[in-house]
Amino acid sequence: MTRFFLIASVLLLLAPVMAARAGPWKRHFLQFTILLVLSLPVWIWLWPETALLDFVGIDFAPLHHLESSSAIDCLGCVWCIGVALGLLQMAVQIHKVAVWRKASAALPHTVLQEAATTLSLSVVDVSRFFRISHCSWGPASLPTLPSQIMLPTDWMDWTPRQRQAALRHEWYHALNHDAYWGMLLDLFTVVFWFHPLTWSLRHCWKEEIELQADQAAIGQTDPADYAADLLQLIVSNQGLHCPAGIGFAKRSSSNRFHRRIASILNSHPAIRSPGTRTAAILCSLLLSAAAFLGVAWLAGSDPNPLEVEVSKRLIANPFPADSP
Repeated sequence: MTRFFLIASVLLLLAPVMAARAGPWKRHFLQFTILLVLSLPVWIWLWPETALLDFVGIDFAPLHHLESSSAIDCLGCVWCIGVALGLLQMAVQIHKVAVWRKASAALPHTVLQEAATTLSLSVVDVSRFFRISHCSWGPASLPTLPSQIMLPTDWMDWTPRQRQAALRHEWYHALNHDAYWGMLLDLFTVVFWFHPLTWSLRHCWKEEIELQADQAAIGQTDPADYAADLLQLIVSNQGLHCPAGIGFAKRSSSNRFHRRIASILNSHPAIRSPGTRTAAILCSLLLSAAAFLGVAWLAGSDPNPLEVEVSKRLIANPFPADSP
């Protein structure tokens, strides 16, 4: 357990640092780290005999003593309580999504035509992915099957520019399956709720997907107009009520909101330098190597004392006095 905590801490610490150099692949590095940490126990179960780091000679006797102490039992109880509360919160969120979806209806014909024109989609595709809710929530991309984007009842009260920006923003989230990744991140947070790096990675991922969706939504429009529209929606308290999913104008902390506005105002076409792809590949290799060695480290365990004693007795001379 202690080794797993150390390996997870190293991966959670390295991922944001290396992802910061990955440019447009930053979100993918963070998502890869989430899958990596969650899949570590599965790898250990599949390859229980792997122990490539035995040659390092690290003494884990103090850690084994800690794991066998009563303090671990108390920490395990606290962890179980935190996981139970987290799962309860996820169940509430899923229920809200179901209520939200139940209170929705098909888009009016005028809204269908506008969304199809804005997103260059067919009316059939828009009717499949977009719905309008009788609640005052949205717009937001929901983790439903199939994935759907909910629009609020006061949708037509928004200005045409605000509606176009929100449609492009949420459609970007839908194309990248951000609502599903958000649910996986919620599960990841439930399991590792005690780890401060988990919350840091969560905020980093959410901030990154919003920045990328903003860049996609701006398109050929003036970034200042987009920022003004977003600020107006937040000030007028529209589009803020988003109990689940990935919302367009959902309120966040002041620091993150200031960074979001600054990124919008400094918007420019992404120029990928030749070294960006190389850095992304190197980071991927480093993360993969760290995961592989971590699994080997985690799987390598000290021999069972009973097995050692049995082995000694089997190879021992039964009559020491008769030895030459």
